[in-house]
Amino acid sequence: MSRKVKRRRRLLGLFSLVVALFILGTFVTKEEPIDVVASERENPYYFQDHESKLKDGVYRAKGNGFIDEIEVEMVVDQGTIISFRVIGHNETSQISKTALSTIPYQIEKDKTLKVDIVSGATETSNGIIQGARAVIRQAGGNPEDY
Repeated sequence: MSRKVKRRRRLLGLFSLVVALFILGTFVTKEEPIDVVASERENPYYFQDHESKLKDGVYRAKGNGFIDEIEVEMVVDQGTIISFRVIGHNETSQISKTALSTIPYQIEKDKTLKVDIVSGATETSNGIIQGARAVIRQAGGNPEDY
């Protein structure tokens, strides 16, 4: 091979390496993971801006899902939601798994029922929110305030 061909190959290889490092650098970030469990926060009473205080206790209710009822459980301590989770369902796991994990997490974390519905699992999402409204009523709260 001639010198020109070798030189071109080296330059092309060096250029390719620079481009690859630039692309890699744009995709590598220092973001913190968002998959933190809500109960790991230091102060679970941070969101206490609701007019109606809830009565302390453990409350269970059901909402209508796509296939069957979805049973939820809410734990209230010092007038605020400490835990909210789905404890029973017969929904199709592959379709509804995002709704079954995301919506309870958001309700527990943000202390609100104003959460986004999961696309593709609308009925499951609505069933979880319906159950959440019922447990808030049981605890003496007004679901419209949450």
